[in-house]
Amino acid sequence: MHVGLTLTLFIFLVTTMGCGATTAQRKTTLPAKAQGLQKVRKIELEPIRLEASAVEGGEPKIEVLDAHSLFEEGGRLLTQKKYVEALRFYDKLLAKFPQSKLVVVSLYNGGLANEAVHNYARAALYYEKLIRAFPQGKDAIDAVFRLGAVYAELKRWPDSAQVFGLLAMRPEISVGDRLEALARQGLAQFQQGDFAATKSTLRKALRFHRSVAASERLETDFFLAMIHYYLAALPHREYREAPMTPGAKLALQLDNKARLLISAQSAYIRTIKVKNGYWAAAAGFQIGSLYREFYHLLMTTLPNFDKAARKNAKKAKISVERAQADLKRVYLEEVHKKVKVLLQKAIRVYEKNLLMAQRVGVQSNWVTKTRMEIDELRHLLTASPADAVSALPKKTGYPEDGTDSGKPEKPQDKKTDKASDSVAPLTPPEPDVDAPGRIVL
Repeated sequence: MHVGLTLTLFIFLVTTMGCGATTAQRKTTLPAKAQGLQKVRKIELEPIRLEASAVEGGEPKIEVLDAHSLFEEGGRLLTQKKYVEALRFYDKLLAKFPQSKLVVVSLYNGGLANEAVHNYARAALYYEKLIRAFPQGKDAIDAVFRLGAVYAELKRWPDSAQVFGLLAMRPEISVGDRLEALARQGLAQFQQGDFAATKSTLRKALRFHRSVAASERLETDFFLAMIHYYLAALPHREYREAPMTPGAKLALQLDNKARLLISAQSAYIRTIKVKNGYWAAAAGFQIGSLYREFYHLLMTTLPNFDKAARKNAKKAKISVERAQADLKRVYLEEVHKKVKVLLQKAIRVYEKNLLMAQRVGVQSNWVTKTRMEIDELRHLLTASPADAVSALPKKTGYPEDGTDSGKPEKPQDKKTDKASDSVAPLTPPEPDVDAPGRIVL
């Protein structure tokens, strides 16, 4: 059982003009009638609580709580990556001292701690509460960024798009923050399948960047590269979904596929030219994927052999099924000879991608996937056409695979860094020594 005892005290600090001041000097500071009085200033201190717990057969246990100590301990544990333990202190501060000036940073850091243990739903509650209670200031803007990213982790793409769309319109945010907001809005729209809105948002972001590039230097090129990457993902996705059906229109469909391949490749190259390591590795992987996918397409989209098979079966006096199998085998052998150059090009792209990643020190899921792809493609090169076809995956992924929340393994922007390898809890505001305050005992 806890018994809360409260007592309000006002603390007055007696000050002089300086320890070395003479009596004459002090007299000149005050009117003659007030020479015997002292100047008074009030200090605002954080609340303190004494909580007594009844102990059966013994003295009550007294616990002294103050907001500042709880905050400091929470921050210490947070920097040590003891996230669950840190949350206990932040939650106690929020429960016991709801009027403290440390509430805003405790809510923010509590959200970071929840993110670190992948409790994104609870992290969203912390950020939402902070934004409602403290809608103005830098802390609120940072919380909105975190909230939008958390919504992305939760696959709440409409909410994420709305949050970042509103954030991008705020006049007080920096150039880098506006570019980030537009990039993340475009990602959320992409994940919703609203590709027209995605293209509009990302092109708007590039126009904005061009308008300020001469006068403003970005702190990070991460989001600029991300914008280019998802602009490349649009034709890449269209390329994958373009129909391929055997028949008279097969040649036209192949031409359309090739056109979309070149369009996506050019856009991925623009991503690489931004020179952000993470997104360059991602774009390099996708360029290699374009060649592999075209090989996959040519090896699995077969002409209709029915008419030719019946003719060959009658001429050779064999079954139609046997004639079809023979035609398919010959066709695949010829196609494999001509299009395995696509596999060789993909391998060269992947190898260059690994060298680039090694040179700039990038370690990401894209680098791991690139190594795996090289091994698989080398196997396809040495396999027979029939074995190569059977080894091909039934369904390929999409260009956004691995970045579905826009939050890479080692993010390079200041906001997401707070919840990754180096947690940077916010510091409390400096006390206003001239404001009246109270201590709650």
